[in-house]
Amino acid sequence: MKKSIKRVLAAALIGIGTLGLCGCGGKVNGVNVNKMIDKFSSYGNPGNYKAIEYNLTTTTVDDDMVQSQIDYMISQSTTTEEVTSGTVATGDTVNIDFVGTIDGEEFQGGNTNGKGYELTLGSGSFIPGFEDQVAGHNVGETFDVKATFPEDYKSTDIAGKDAVFSVTINSIKKTVTPEYNDEFVKANSEYKTVAEFEAGLKQDMTDYYAKTDKNANRSAVITALVEQTTVDKFPEQETEELLKKTMDRIDNMAAQYGKDTATYVTTYLGYSSEDAFKTYVKGVVEDHIKEKIAICSVAKSENKTVNNKEVEDYIQTMMDDYGYDDREAVLEDYTEEDLVYYALEDKICTYLLEVVPPTVATDTDAE
Repeated sequence: MKKSIKRVLAAALIGIGTLGLCGCGGKVNGVNVNKMIDKFSSYGNPGNYKAIEYNLTTTTVDDDMVQSQIDYMISQSTTTEEVTSGTVATGDTVNIDFVGTIDGEEFQGGNTNGKGYELTLGSGSFIPGFEDQVAGHNVGETFDVKATFPEDYKSTDIAGKDAVFSVTINSIKKTVTPEYNDEFVKANSEYKTVAEFEAGLKQDMTDYYAKTDKNANRSAVITALVEQTTVDKFPEQETEELLKKTMDRIDNMAAQYGKDTATYVTTYLGYSSEDAFKTYVKGVVEDHIKEKIAICSVAKSENKTVNNKEVEDYIQTMMDDYGYDDREAVLEDYTEEDLVYYALEDKICTYLLEVVPPTVATDTDAE
């Protein structure tokens, strides 16, 4: 499951550590879920959570979106080649050499010295009239181009003067776009035909946006729930523990850079002072705890909890979504209590999405 922004901040910054709730009885993975729910629900009130307002996002993957992905795939496979024959036209990118003179004298910067210069005809990157006179000539041809430097040209010694350029066209740079057919599909995907590829692509995109919509809607519900939740007070012990854990981690990071904490947070993290950073951290900690209070309050009111299977299913989802190799790898980033709580949060989000109608149901085309 994609974590909410607040949870991401909390996880990254404070590590969301164990809050000492492993009492006896009713344990799931060593965590007393009911005790956790009772504890945090006692610190606030989510109000009429069945009347929260949120926007529901539903993304429709249409044929235009599929075609856009196909076009992008083709563009990633385009190549360029140097063509040494043919007539150049406006829009072509050409490699040229030139020698420029004013009143028969070569001027500074007016000679490519045989190194070649790449120019897209029609781009307007050369002085007025130059590119138009190159178009229509052949690769390998040498010819004169007459043009006048603008009066406001950056080099004042040649500004406003007439010049003659002896131009040689060396080559044309051509973009080679592969043909979109079964052979292209076989070479660039797991599919054998265009039809199979397009069907598979549309399904993959549909699955992807179903997941992102689900995450967006869960985030919207959590945000709405937390915004209307009132907190009587924050649990002092847990708040202080998380604040200390965070600052300990920052102290360690600062030490790795050979800096004290004040220097680290001002120089590397961009805060005006260590006190300003501590204020920010306290806000992140309280946001996380407020979210936990809101979720546990709804769980308490609706008599909902989680069992071992639900937690393990959630862990498996995390492994699938975030690329963890095994359960032990997950536990390197999260405690058992974290995972029990997130499984509970996921269950409460699902419940709210089922029973609370959205304020606005937005059906958007994938972009």
